[in-house]
Amino acid sequence: MRFKALLLLFCFSIFLSCSDSSGSDDTVTPSDEGEVIIDQEGEEPDDDDDNDDVCSIEGDISISTLAELEDFEATYGDCTLLKGNLSISIPDGGSTDAFSALKEVEGFIQIFNISDTVNLSGLQNIEKIGWFLQIEGVQTTNPEFFSGLKEVVGNVTIFASDISGVNLFPSLEIIGGTFRMEQNRSLTEFNGLNNVTSLGGSVEIQANELDIIYVFDKLEGEVESILLNNNQVRSIKGFNGDFSAKGALNLVNYQIFEEVEGFNGLEFVGLGLRLESQSNEQQGTVRINGFNSLARVDGFLNIRNIKALDGFHSLQSVGRSFEISTHLPEGFSGFEKLSQVEIFDVSLSETAIDYPELFPALRVIELNYTFNYQGDQDLSGFGDLSEVGRDLSLVLSNGGESLDGFSNLTNVGGRLSLFSKFTSLENFSSLLFVEGLNLSNNSNLNSLSDLNDNLVINSYLRVVDNPNLSACSIDAVCNYLTGSGTISILNNGSGCNDV
Repeated sequence: MRFKALLLLFCFSIFLSCSDSSGSDDTVTPSDEGEVIIDQEGEEPDDDDDNDDVCSIEGDISISTLAELEDFEATYGDCTLLKGNLSISIPDGGSTDAFSALKEVEGFIQIFNISDTVNLSGLQNIEKIGWFLQIEGVQTTNPEFFSGLKEVVGNVTIFASDISGVNLFPSLEIIGGTFRMEQNRSLTEFNGLNNVTSLGGSVEIQANELDIIYVFDKLEGEVESILLNNNQVRSIKGFNGDFSAKGALNLVNYQIFEEVEGFNGLEFVGLGLRLESQSNEQQGTVRINGFNSLARVDGFLNIRNIKALDGFHSLQSVGRSFEISTHLPEGFSGFEKLSQVEIFDVSLSETAIDYPELFPALRVIELNYTFNYQGDQDLSGFGDLSEVGRDLSLVLSNGGESLDGFSNLTNVGGRLSLFSKFTSLENFSSLLFVEGLNLSNNSNLNSLSDLNDNLVINSYLRVVDNPNLSACSIDAVCNYLTGSGTISILNNGSGCNDV
């Protein structure tokens, strides 16, 4: 027993001796801006063996003088990780080579008020930014100063800068927030971000003096909105990945707008889609070739002032208003699968082409439908349309005297108004109900006999200023005259000039 007690006492003394021992401390003392932590080989500062020999900086770094830049390089030049924010405003003649070892910044990076005499190539090894990236008031001819950047967890903003936009951010794959580029007055071409597959926010490229935009060609998933407005741009390309926009997609230009070619992977738009050239010319200049996977727009679709369209070949429905107001002298192809719209407003003018069949799959218009055609070609289409929820207004002028179609239209919940150049009503022979009927200023219309005898006109009848119309005594009109609805029949031919 005595021997065992001595043995236990001996082991306990050894244990205490081991517990009191400690290793050397190689941590560099903090500077004014941050603290450098160096993990020496053989020690265990954390549980990750892969972090041996890693230099990291604790805290924020702000550089605004050459002296601060030299101090950073001397103190932190080998560090790969900044566990804070980085703000850089380097004076003329400086260089970012001091940051060439950095691979990750866990906070934000701000770069501002830098002239083209500053070398920014030292930032090209940064792969991840844990918050946002802001570039403001920067001038550089080196477009690849963030060539190694793969991920930004927050927003990316380029504001009021003069940079070369060719091959910008070539390695970037993930933007967790919004990409915003605004008021870059000297940026004429923006070609980049074409390896970005994931965007958590919106794309906002606005108020730049850009000639060419070619971006986001591999974008996938769902984004908030895409706003490409007032960029004085001539050509927009890209956006061909499989993606959707749950907000708005606006492509609006107030100067010269020549081409939209892309968006062929876009599948869905939530709030609305607007394509518009607002040049000083009355006739639009833009050609649209794209949007060929877009199947659904839940909000509005507005297309104005364009000269040619080849696209929208998969579009099936527009949840709110669909407006086309344009002339198309160079061609029209698209919308073959469009079947349902809430409000339809089409105004085509000054055309010189032979149209294909317009909107052949259109079946239901839930509210109003206005079609204003001022061209000189006969039109066909609308053959599957069966129902218009409220008003249907058709205007033909400038020589286009035939509008084939509407042969399956049976119900107009509001007023059917036919103006200007109609020669017959043969295309409306299946119509069985209208809330009201308005026939005005049709100089060549001579008979109503093509209307169905079973047509019910419910509350409104106006037949005015049709000088050659002499045959009005059809069953639908006579039955209406026995009721108490609104009636106006005047200034027609001799057989259709009074009640």
